[in-house]
Amino acid sequence: MQKFISSSVSKNFEDSVKIATELGCNIEISRFAPSLDDIDSTFTKRIESMKKALFNFKGEISLHGFLFDLSVVSLDPLIKEISIKRFQQSLDAAKYLGAKTVVFHTGYNAFLNHSMYRLMFKEKFTAFWKTFVKQFEYTGITAVIENVQEKSPDFILDVIKEVNSPNLKISLDTGHVNIHSKIPVVEWIQTYNKNLYHMHIHNNYGKDDSHNTLLKGTINIQEVFSTIKNLKLNPKIVFEIFDKDELTESVRFFDSFFDAEKTKEIL
Repeated sequence: MQKFISSSVSKNFEDSVKIATELGCNIEISRFAPSLDDIDSTFTKRIESMKKALFNFKGEISLHGFLFDLSVVSLDPLIKEISIKRFQQSLDAAKYLGAKTVVFHTGYNAFLNHSMYRLMFKEKFTAFWKTFVKQFEYTGITAVIENVQEKSPDFILDVIKEVNSPNLKISLDTGHVNIHSKIPVVEWIQTYNKNLYHMHIHNNYGKDDSHNTLLKGTINIQEVFSTIKNLKLNPKIVFEIFDKDELTESVRFFDSFFDAEKTKEIL
C-alpha cells in the first residue's frame, strides 16, 4: 500500500515535504494557505511556491480540496456558486502540481436529519458529479469523496455507483467515522470493499476530531489493518496526523504490522 503524510504536519510546507521524504512516504497537500482570509489574492502565488518545494520530491502527490463551509448543492445560489468555484480551484491546483488524487467532502449536514433533505441532497450531489467528473476523466486524475458527518457508508457508496466513473472513488476517514457514526470502522471497510481507494487514518476518543496517533483512541487500528489485509484491499493510506512524533510513531506501527504479516505468509 502507498503511504502518504498530510502536509498539515507542519505549518511550513517545505518542512512537510522533508518529513515525507524522511519517512519514505508520499505527500497529501491539505491546505492552500494558513488562513482563507486572503486565499483569492494569494492562491496562485501559494501553489507556485508549493510547485518549487516539490521540484525534487520523488513521491506521489495527493491533494485535499477546499473543504470549509462548502456545498455544491446549496439552495442558496451564491453559496453554490462559490462552492463550485472552490472545487474547480482544487482540480486546477491538482493539475498544476501533478497530483494524482483529489479529496472532496460532500458538505452533507447530518443535523438536517429528515428524508426530504437526504433525498434532495443525494439527487443534486449525484447530478453535480456526473458533470464534474468528466474533467477528471479527461485529465486522468482521480477524485475521491470522503465521509465527514455521514452516519453510514451507504450514501457515498450509492453516489459512486450511480455516477459510475473510473475517476470517482471512495475515501474513508477513520476519525470521522468514530465521531459521527455508530457503525464501526471495520464495517465501513467491509461495505466499501473493492470500492475503497483512499483512506485518512488517525485515531480519537469519539468526541473530538483530534487526529491522534494511531495508538491513542478508541478505534482498534489492528482490527482495521487486519480487515484491509483479509479483504485484500490496497487503498492509498494517508496518515492525517499533525504532530510529527505521533506521525512517526504511527508510520512505524503501520510498517511493523504489515512487515509482521508478510513474515507470517513466508513462514
